[in-house]
Amino acid sequence: FSHQYAIDPSLYRWLRNTRTVEITTYAKNFYRIFSQSQIYSMFGFFTALAAFPFVREQKLVRFVLLPSLAVTSMTLLLSFSRSMWAAWIITGIVVIIWFLVYYGWRWKTIGLSVFAAAGLLIADFLVISFLANYPYLWNRPGGQATFSLFSDRGTTRDVAAASRYDQIQPLLRAIAKNPVFGLGFGTQITYVTHDPRIVAATGGVRTTFSFELGYLDFLLKIGIVGVVVLLGWIMSLLRALWNRFRNAVLPAERILYLSLFFSVFALLITHASTPYLNHPLGLGLLTLAAGCTAFGKDAHRPKKQEA
Repeated sequence: FSHQYAIDPSLYRWLRNTRTVEITTYAKNFYRIFSQSQIYSMFGFFTALAAFPFVREQKLVRFVLLPSLAVTSMTLLLSFSRSMWAAWIITGIVVIIWFLVYYGWRWKTIGLSVFAAAGLLIADFLVISFLANYPYLWNRPGGQATFSLFSDRGTTRDVAAASRYDQIQPLLRAIAKNPVFGLGFGTQITYVTHDPRIVAATGGVRTTFSFELGYLDFLLKIGIVGVVVLLGWIMSLLRALWNRFRNAVLPAERILYLSLFFSVFALLITHASTPYLNHPLGLGLLTLAAGCTAFGKDAHRPKKQEA
């Protein structure tokens, strides 16, 4: 899209008609292409990261883990989703702390971790900038340094952020009507938004049952009781994943449980501003994690002796 190839109109129409992605002009000739399924790139990133301590073959590290980290991190950067960025960074810090505990709090380990993370991000920025501006790089008409695009995204309050902010007060007022048990699924709220598409259609007035602020949406529909039950189940799921990881013997099992643990943790953070716990993509991860913990429990259960 940045290079304006002839196939762009047909490709754009197909992607929009299938609701596969959202494509918007972000800056000059740079386009943001966002798909909700990009959250699985974050799960893939933490799966590759969790595998590092348990993979001994250098070929797997060089040709599988490192390329996986590069591709998934680049996808997360190109998503321009601040919700995913926040979850990625926070979970990444948790993973680094776990690495330091696992390997020991040594300055060499800390230095290598920081160097590797910085090198990965720099490489991603360079590749993205090259692809977006090739063959003229920053001298191309409309071209610009990639880093400024990401820094602007992190500091600018755009339409998406304003739309979420507009929902806070109306949601809180509605939640106050029945904070314990909620108002039920499908509850609609009417509020005023700054989204230009809504402004053009209705003057800014919007009535909907779908909200980006995931936890406030839960409080509205299932109340405090429902949120406590849901989060209690997810916490028990995280605890089960951690216990399976500690008790697992095979490296593949340890990688599986640890990667699912970090992925579910990242999912919880993302849901705060982009709903995934009530979305098939997020529920799919929770179902996978629940199935793996149930399987692990049965797999380690001693067989009954025949009479």
